[in-house]
Amino acid sequence: MSFRTAEPSLKDVLAAIGKGETQLPDFQRGWVWDDAYIRSLIASISLSYSIGVVRL
Repeated sequence: MSFRTAEPSLKDVLAAIGKGETQLPDFQRGWVWDDAYIRSLIASISLSYSIGVVRL
């Protein structure tokens, strides 16, 4: 089963991060994810899996 959303593509999100348009808020804790978790998140997004609460 798959679904579609009106969310931006991963390419657009990464471009916005690169331009400084999307940033972590000041109250965000320090970076704690290791490379395996980061790869899993990117894979989930690219496969259109539901990833819970991620606000951009």
